[in-house]
Amino acid sequence: LGDVYKRQGMMTVSAENASGETLSDSQRQTVMERMEVLATLGIVPKYEEINIELDKEVTRADFADAVAKLIRAENYSGSAPYFYDVPSSHWAYQTISSLAERNIINGTAERLFRPDDAIAAVDAVKILLSVMGYGDYAQYQGGYPTGYLATANRIGISKGISMTGTFTNAKMYSLLYQAMTTEMFAGVTSVSYTHLRAHETGRNL
Repeated sequence: LGDVYKRQGMMTVSAENASGETLSDSQRQTVMERMEVLATLGIVPKYEEINIELDKEVTRADFADAVAKLIRAENYSGSAPYFYDVPSSHWAYQTISSLAERNIINGTAERLFRPDDAIAAVDAVKILLSVMGYGDYAQYQGGYPTGYLATANRIGISKGISMTGTFTNAKMYSLLYQAMTTEMFAGVTSVSYTHLRAHETGRNL
């Protein structure tokens, strides 16, 4: 692992990600600042709750949980599980089921979500573009995966983030932050997106 960065004696942060891409001091500082904003808003865990590893691989459950908190879709209104492998006892049952209820995420034909599998960068991008209202536009641009990657690049949410290799915490923090500070697609009015829209300029975080 790379150098260790410490904040107030409460956490340690590795400076090299799992795909072998070493973060520069300025990149690491940027990620830390973005993480702090996300933690303050309750989207990712607070510093004192975990030892942050920027190089840690992000699971499908990790990312779905963060997105649900980003758009304040944390409570599932149904009574039966959407996915066989995300039972009511699963730590992210509410948030994963809530996103599925809103047609933001889907699983396999066998109704499996594979919550513990690593999430690919393009799948993370697809989820965010869907909640931001760019899903149809991305489909028009070529669909999965090229249309989603092209759209993410065009609107800037993937700026400075490698879309290849392991999708790490460092990449997740930057992707979430940049999505949160990017304007949503015109015409999206659902109240479930109020939190995201409130910060679309990135000036009042």
